[in-house]
Amino acid sequence: MRITRQKVVENREHLLQTATDQFREHGIDGVGVADLMKAAGMSLGSFYGYFESKDQLVAETFARAVGATKDLMVGFLSQTDENAYMKMVNQYLSPGHRDNLPKGCVLAALGSEVTHQSGAVRHAATEQLRTLFDETAQHLPGRTGKQRHDLAIATLASLVGGLILSRMVDEPDLSKQVLDAVKASMKQSTMCR
Repeated sequence: MRITRQKVVENREHLLQTATDQFREHGIDGVGVADLMKAAGMSLGSFYGYFESKDQLVAETFARAVGATKDLMVGFLSQTDENAYMKMVNQYLSPGHRDNLPKGCVLAALGSEVTHQSGAVRHAATEQLRTLFDETAQHLPGRTGKQRHDLAIATLASLVGGLILSRMVDEPDLSKQVLDAVKASMKQSTMCR
């Protein structure tokens, strides 16, 4: 039985979304193709009709997820509200985001794993990070493009690092302390600009 072109597109989209959720929750190496296809409710044999390899799927998944993070950050920062930066920081470093691993930021969930992936995956990550830094920098203060770009990198590093550390600990009070300390530091740095 042949499926329509529209159904192929829908199935591929469903598979990408399932992979994104599964990778965030279990890690890239913690999800095999068989597990992924089962979670997606699709037959194992159909995987290669949509992707050439798991590496291609991981690269596309990571690129899409980082793109979504970029869109959210730029959405916050492009607001005319003078508190937009801290609203973004507070949203990202919230207990709700910390606790929602399957839907949270892919950088915090998988960033360290990308180091051990293929060149295709690392290239996709590099290109998406470059775009994230460039587009975020356009909405940050600074006298020069380099200052704005450096702030974009520092902002993302603080956000991702803070979220990772808050997720690592098994003491709720310490986890909250990490989130609060990073938010306070970022607020202080914005007041110094």
